[in-house]
Amino acid sequence: MVDALTPIPQPSEIVAFLIRAMSHIGDEQELALKKELQRLRKGKPLSPSAANAMLKKHLGEFHAANGNTEWEATDFLPMLKGYTQLCLHLDCSALPTDVIRSVFDRVACGCFLELFKNLLPITGVAPNELLGKPDQATQLLWQSRIKDLGLKQIATEIESITGLHKGQENWEATIDRWLKGQHDARITTIFALMRNWDRKFARTLLAARLYRRYCELEMVDHHKHRPGYELPFDYSEIQTAIQELTQSLEYSSTCCLDKRCEDVVNELTWLTHPHRPKEAEDATSALGLIQMLETSLEGQPRLAGLGFFRGLYHAQMAQLPEALEAFDSAADWFQFRSARQLKNCLHHALNISSKLGKKRIFAKWEGLCEGLGLDIAFPDASLALARDFQNPFPEADPPPLKWSSAMFRKTEETHGQQATEAGRDCHEVKAG
Repeated sequence: MVDALTPIPQPSEIVAFLIRAMSHIGDEQELALKKELQRLRKGKPLSPSAANAMLKKHLGEFHAANGNTEWEATDFLPMLKGYTQLCLHLDCSALPTDVIRSVFDRVACGCFLELFKNLLPITGVAPNELLGKPDQATQLLWQSRIKDLGLKQIATEIESITGLHKGQENWEATIDRWLKGQHDARITTIFALMRNWDRKFARTLLAARLYRRYCELEMVDHHKHRPGYELPFDYSEIQTAIQELTQSLEYSSTCCLDKRCEDVVNELTWLTHPHRPKEAEDATSALGLIQMLETSLEGQPRLAGLGFFRGLYHAQMAQLPEALEAFDSAADWFQFRSARQLKNCLHHALNISSKLGKKRIFAKWEGLCEGLGLDIAFPDASLALARDFQNPFPEADPPPLKWSSAMFRKTEETHGQQATEAGRDCHEVKAG
């Protein structure tokens, strides 16, 4: 859909990260996987079940090394479902992408902190010792591991185990380089240690690898990772953090309209409301207000979101191709940014693209709905448009339409506090 990173990380990004960080893929497979993940990023989002199936396909070696006989023991599905719920309910306003990503960096920091708390007790290394130090994590873990028995004894123990003999280069030399921070353990080496030696300690090495790989991602600044920086994986906490940023001195002018623009938007909302009977000159007034906003917000990315009003204007002028272009553009802006605004745009973009036979646009947004778990039920596009725009501008010359509606319904899924907050949202994705 878009080549640039979306404000809220997409599920496919999580899948790509986990596969690359937790598997060994050869050059030929890497190229195929890269193309597959690229198609996912530019196409419809991965549903939780599809994402989990992809992880199951590519993380088989990790699954076996971890000692599991059933995939459910390392199933990512609950996490993926919870994350999709976030995508369906968060509102990030007009915050810049890098600022929104910084909020999710805090969430990721919290996830790693919990992972470290669960795995590190056997090592004697405190979670805070690794947090913010991705390049030293493996070194610190091995220093802790050999402090009682010494390097030589640990290396001899590993070397003697069937399946771990290294041949010409012994384990003592390898571990010594890790202790000096000269390089990190390969994923194949970690899996070998998980299968044949100390599984619990090897899991800490895998956690360190995951953290280091995460810190190498775009827009991640590991220097910020410290106690108190983290955010829990919780809808209410994340939305509150985003809201605080929108109201901050630095971003309030980006996210909030001044009094004049706010009055214009309120009047425009009234003039273009689909269910309000229109009067002569309303269309002229609405277009004038749209142009006024476009001038006032020229050069600002959030201007794209105001395409929703232009879409309503054109639809009620019976200018469906222009309306579709506006709704499509606005939906591009709102996807993985503001779920509620996105749903409003999708309602009209799907109806109008179906009516006009614009299969590419329809398939794009239909795929997004499927990926996010929104069920679509279309009776007839013409009838749906008749209900949506039953009071067009007098200046319009609309074709005869009948009554009906296009409805999107989302199955309620409970996810702790998130479900409590998100429950206030309408699960029918419809305009208005």
